[in-house]
This record gives sequence, C-alpha cells and structure tokens, in this order.
Amino acid sequence: MNNRKWNINKAIKLLLMCIITFLIILKIVIEAKNTSPVFEIKVAGEKIRLFEEDDKSYIFLPSFAKEEDIKADKGIWEKEPEIYASNNLPAIFISTASGNMEAVYESAHKKESGKIHIYNEDGSTDYFGSLKYIKGRGNYSWNNWEKKSFTINVGNSTGLLGLPAGGSFALIANASDNTLIRNELARQMESAISMESVSLGRFTDLYINGEYMGNYYLCPIISIGEERINIRNIEKEMDKLYSKSDYTGFPVYETPYMKGWNLKEEVSDYTGGYLIEREFEGRYRLEYETNPSGFETENGEFFVIKSPSYCSKKQINYIYDYVNEAEKAILAKDGVNKETGKSYKDYIDVKSFALWYLVGEVTKNYDAGVSSAYFYKDSELNGGKLKLASGWDYDMSMGNYLGWMEYSDEDGTGLTKLNAVMSSSNWYSALYDKEDFYEYAITAYREELREYMDYLIDEEIDKLKEKLASSAIMDGIRWKNMYERDGQLPGSDRAYEELKLFLRTRIEFLDKIWITE
Repeated sequence: MNNRKWNINKAIKLLLMCIITFLIILKIVIEAKNTSPVFEIKVAGEKIRLFEEDDKSYIFLPSFAKEEDIKADKGIWEKEPEIYASNNLPAIFISTASGNMEAVYESAHKKESGKIHIYNEDGSTDYFGSLKYIKGRGNYSWNNWEKKSFTINVGNSTGLLGLPAGGSFALIANASDNTLIRNELARQMESAISMESVSLGRFTDLYINGEYMGNYYLCPIISIGEERINIRNIEKEMDKLYSKSDYTGFPVYETPYMKGWNLKEEVSDYTGGYLIEREFEGRYRLEYETNPSGFETENGEFFVIKSPSYCSKKQINYIYDYVNEAEKAILAKDGVNKETGKSYKDYIDVKSFALWYLVGEVTKNYDAGVSSAYFYKDSELNGGKLKLASGWDYDMSMGNYLGWMEYSDEDGTGLTKLNAVMSSSNWYSALYDKEDFYEYAITAYREELREYMDYLIDEEIDKLKEKLASSAIMDGIRWKNMYERDGQLPGSDRAYEELKLFLRTRIEFLDKIWITE
C-alpha cells in the first residue's frame, strides 16, 4: 500500500515537471516570436539576411539577383520587406569561421578566418576559396564611423576581380565621402599621368555572414610583389632564415631615433627593398609598441617600416641613414647634402615624388604630406633610389573635409605645397623650389592631367554616379543613421555637383599659376 502511494506521488511529480517544462518552452517560443527574429533568404546559394530599422524591413540584393529568385516564403514575415537590387556591380560574400564579426569589431588588429565567394556582375564566380583573414583597417575612420573598412587576405597571390595579384586587399568603406568616388577619381588621375604601381579599384556590394554591409571599394594593399611594387623582397628572404613566430624571440634594438631587432642572421644584401610609411608624430608614438620597426629623422619625419616589418640592426640603421641623408639634401636650398656632397637627385626618384605631389595638390588632399604616404627603395644593386608609391586615403579631399580640419571652410583655391596642415611634412615645399621637381610636376599637369581633368568633370563623374546609383541607395538605407548624423547624402545630385564645382574651381586656380604664369 505504501509503495502504491509512493508510485502515485512520483507520477504526479513527474507530470507536474512535464507541465512546467512545457510551459517554459511555450514561453520561450512566444517570446522568440515577439522579438522579431532575423529572417533570411538565399540567392545563388548565398544567405542574405533581412535588415530591419525604424519599423521597416529591407532586402538588399546583388546585381545578378532578381526579385523572383528569392526562395523564402514571404508569408513568414510579419511585415512585407522593401526589396532593393544593385546594378552592374560585383558582389563579395564573406562568411567568418565564428559566424559573426565580434572579434574583428573589438580591435582593428584582430583577425577572423573564413570563406569568400566573389561574383561578377552577371553572377559568374570570380573567386571562391578560403579566407585567411578579415581584419579592420583605418585609424580615424575605424574609430569614428559605424561603416568600417577592412583588410582581407586570401592567403595566396591572386588577382581578385582583375586587380594586381597579391595576398591582401583593402575593402574601403568611403563612409565619409558622400559621393563614394573620390578614391577612384584620384587613382584615375594617377593613371592618367603614368605613375608607377598604380591600380584602379573595383566598386562592389559587400555581404558578411549574410548581412549587407554596403557599397565598398576593393583595391590592392600597397605591398611588395611582382604585380604591385616590383622590387627585391627582403622580407621573403628573411622568412627563409626565420619563421615569423621566431622574430619576437629576439631582443629589441632601440636608440632614441629608431627601433629594430637584434637578429642573429642577416640577408646578403640589406640595401633594399624597403617599403616605409610616413606618419605624423602623434600616431607614430601611439602605435610605437604595435609597430615592430620604425624611425624618426633628424628633421622630425616619422616612418613605420612596412617591409621588412622586423628589421635587423643593420637594416634599420641603413634605411635610417639613407632617409636622413636624402632629407638633408631635400631641405638644402641648393639641393646638396653638405656632408656627403650628393644632390637630392642622387637619393630620390624625382619624377615619382613630383607626380605624387601633383595629385595630392590637385585634389587638395588633407592626408597628403601627413600620413598614408608610402615610400619604397630597391636594392642599390638595382640602382635603388627612394620612390613614392601610389596615393592612399583620398576620401578627405576635393572639397570634402571634417569640421576640425584646417581645410574645412576652404574652396578650390590656394597652393598647399602639401605643407598647409598640422603635422604635415616640409619636404614638398622645399622640393617645389627645386627646378627639376617643379618641371616634372608642371609638365605632367600641362601635358597629361589638365585635359583629363576636363574629362573627369564633364563625363566620368556622371558615369560613376550612374554606375553606383542603385548601390548608393542601398548603402544610404543600410547606414541611414550614420549618414543623417553626419549630414551625408550618399549618391545625391547635390554631392556630385559640389564635387564638380570644387574640381572646376581648383583647376581654374592652378591654371593661372602653372599655365598662364
């Protein structure tokens, strides 16, 4: 009898537990339903998530997709989504190993591996494979804009979308440029005057883990390689002596002006090639610990060594001495280093410096002479002089400046000599007074760039506007809050007309100085 009562009580308890469990599950289901779950569709096997904001739902489709291609049952959505499609642009789909971007957004230095599928405009595959990593890029832009730029590395020498082959590429957000095209225009100017190592980029629609990220500009990272900066690669030779994990096992070599590494073995020729980036002092000091190698010149120019990133004692002393000697010649009124007796023309490739200056001046680029300036030097066995690579970061140019910038209230007039803002270099103002430098720059303007500027203003800007129109609308909806906060109107008629007006004013001013002087 007691056993029977015990069994009944046990059964009642079990039943109550089942009822409670059922009620808990039911509650979770009801709560989940009320939280507006993220739905997704599939196009060509790719996941695209529904984007919701301000009580509205959106689907952003790549160029090759059609509305009828959507495989989802629209009946599952609580409200009918608005559907937008891009036009005439490739699309990049990235899926990270973790399925999210939390680690990447924590820091611009953190990386996430995954897979990447790049589609041409017609939906054919341009590239499919593993993604070695995606990471954040940028300094001010990374910290101040919700729409982030990224670096991607596919782990091998590949030319994505027809761009020069190499492992790493940049996905530029152009978040601060309401036309989205300033970086492209500057590269077209560089190409028009035949600068070395110039590559145009490709506008794309970017999707990460199914989420539409907006309109992005894919372009090669400035790096040493056969299809990029084709000079001797010291870093590749060093990697045969060391694995990268071994470098930090050696003690740091430091003086008040430079930072390198006390490495045991040395390559046979340490005179080149080098790739170095000019930075302003504040950022150089801030990132000193994270940059393996760098130096400060006697005149107060700051350089981060991009390749080889871990410089030996001999290497860092060599490039430090070389740039210092070149600097003294550049700043000398007669262009001669009094200690060595060498001319500035013995140290630098004057033409590359002049052409780089020209594009920075015509665009009135805020960063020109301040940061994102990449110099390279081949081995002395190859006659290696210091050269300037193609430009970078032209979003803050051509009349587009932030309120705190010195250019913020200026029009297209004024000669900057790339020395008109805080922390800028004084090399170019000194070079401007050198006859050879001036002649290279002015001849290129008169004979190559001037006519091309008319084409850019009268035709190319409108062509790019039309090409990006659909994608710009999608980008504007996706990042609406950011654009509204900062007064941006991506792809608007007004934005393009203001750009044209600035450039027209700019060349009319420069014509008076360089053509009708």
